[in-house]
Amino acid sequence: MSAKTLINKALIASNALIRAALRRRKTPEAHGTSRKVLVILQQVFGDAVVISGSLKEYPKIFAGYDVVFVARPSVIKFLKDVMPSADELHFEAVDFKRFIEDYGYYREISARFRGSAEILIVPVSTPSAEIFSCANDSPRKVASVRPNDIKTSLLMSLLSKLSYTEKIRPDKNEMTLQRHRQLIRYLGDKDFQARLPRLKHEARIINEDHYCVVCAGASKPERWWPVERFAEIISFINEEYNMNVHLCGGQDESEIGGKLQALAKHPERVINHTGRTSFKEWSSIVQHSDLVVANDSATAHLAAAHRVRTVCIIGAYEFVMFPYKADVLEMGDRLPLCVYKDMPCSYCRDKSYFSGSLNAECMKRINDGKCALCIDAVTADDVKDAIIKIMKEG
Repeated sequence: MSAKTLINKALIASNALIRAALRRRKTPEAHGTSRKVLVILQQVFGDAVVISGSLKEYPKIFAGYDVVFVARPSVIKFLKDVMPSADELHFEAVDFKRFIEDYGYYREISARFRGSAEILIVPVSTPSAEIFSCANDSPRKVASVRPNDIKTSLLMSLLSKLSYTEKIRPDKNEMTLQRHRQLIRYLGDKDFQARLPRLKHEARIINEDHYCVVCAGASKPERWWPVERFAEIISFINEEYNMNVHLCGGQDESEIGGKLQALAKHPERVINHTGRTSFKEWSSIVQHSDLVVANDSATAHLAAAHRVRTVCIIGAYEFVMFPYKADVLEMGDRLPLCVYKDMPCSYCRDKSYFSGSLNAECMKRINDGKCALCIDAVTADDVKDAIIKIMKEG
């Protein structure tokens, strides 16, 4: 990270904290007749899949309000392409990465939304959401936060403390689907239940009766299971199940696809779509597959939403997104089979926003661009056993 970015981040966090601290000393004022609700969706594609099942509840709960979903431009495009009825929702675009790294952009966005809403809602709190909330002057700020307070950093602790007027604190054993349900019920829909999300049906674009999808990337390198082991798994699938393997993932992961093809025993049976598909094509490739093997990634969430057999390799730094838990399982629903290894430092992210924060060796690995220790502990045989088990299901 450059010195300029570090300075910008420090200025942004300081400005947001000062605004939040000064505002706490004033009596909250209503925002006239604006009757607007901001719902902050600062996260990425996988998180967007998970929350898609509850987005339509917010306009129902706040009937008579203008409900605005604030999200990254790419996430807005993704939701409109894959989520049923997303065009009925009102979105506004914010580049949340730039928001916490560019002081000028931070001031522009803060000014745009200041004084605009009576209620601000954060379904999943992160540092960027907390900074947005601190800089915003909505009288009511509601967020689903972590089970424990952030204590590993004074700055993060202060941001967490000053961000919201109402905090919904889930049990650490509840998954994100259930945490969304808890927030929806708190806001007024007492009967809402956590279900697997459903996405649009897409036409088949892979002209094969049976095939497998592999996603060896994820939004953060700390979640990337070693590529050599993925190559071993691909050869296993080619030979054991006589299926071609189609590689999926984002543009940032395109280099991994080339490495996997180079390492594969049968490169002619490995087709690389990484970073080369539209959102609809990506969703189609996953939807019509027989098996998905993936890291904790948007591809794994797409597979769960499409009820495809899924083996997901996850870390023990937190159990929030995976394994999936829902209040209701309907006909045809299928939960991902997760492969992980418990560690003495498991749940490190419960008290911090950063994986590896309770293990110096793990933190060093992550800072060097490697996967977390708990990801590295998963063996190829562990994943093969999971594939054998899930392929026996009807």
